[in-house]
Order: sequence, then structure tokens, then C-alpha cells
Amino acid sequence: MVGKFKIVCNWYSLYWSDDKIIDLLGLFLTDDAGPDPSFFRDWALDQLPGGTGGNMSYLEKVNGNVVLHYDEVFKDDTKFITTIEKFVEILDTWEKLCKEKPKEILMTREGSEIALFGVNK
Repeated sequence: MVGKFKIVCNWYSLYWSDDKIIDLLGLFLTDDAGPDPSFFRDWALDQLPGGTGGNMSYLEKVNGNVVLHYDEVFKDDTKFITTIEKFVEILDTWEKLCKEKPKEILMTREGSEIALFGVNK
């Protein structure tokens, strides 16, 4: 499964996806985390339980995992669940790619594995 981001008005936007989980994670990265996801990284690494959110997203920590959902956008209970470590890795990769500014960012998903990489074709 794949999602594609391109720069629109000097910022990345998800313009194509064939997967609801990529849609959900893509919305979070572009609309809430942005180019500096340090707030969400710090929240994930904090030992305190609890949730946080962005514009329309909600995140919670459950048994060492991060659970991301957008109840207002995805009415069918679509959620992205990953370990705290993998969540932080996704944020770090996203931040790095935003600084590099490739022409396009691709997100792939195989099962629960997410990969992000830049393309300059």
C-alpha cells in the first residue's frame, strides 16, 4: 500500500493513497505534526500515560503502543497502532525528509510496517 505527498504552497500534502491507514497517518503528519514533530515525539517518550491530539487527531498510549485515530474523519473506527519506538522513528524520518525537501515523499505500508522515503524524479 502506498501514499504520495507533494509540495503544495511550500508544504507537503497527501495527494494520493490506496489505503485508509496511510490516509490517517498522512493527515496526522501533514496537518498536526508538521515539519517539527517534536511535541508529539516528546509526548510519546514521556513516561506519563494519557492522550493528546492535534487539529482533529487523537493519540493515546496503550500498553507501550501509540494509537492514532480521527473520529471525525474516519467514522468506521479506523486506527493506526504501532509501538512507541516505531512511532518516534516515523516522526524522525518525517522531520528529516521535510528538511531535505524532496520533490515527493512516498509512504508504504506492509502490515504494521511503515516506511517513508523521498523521491526527486
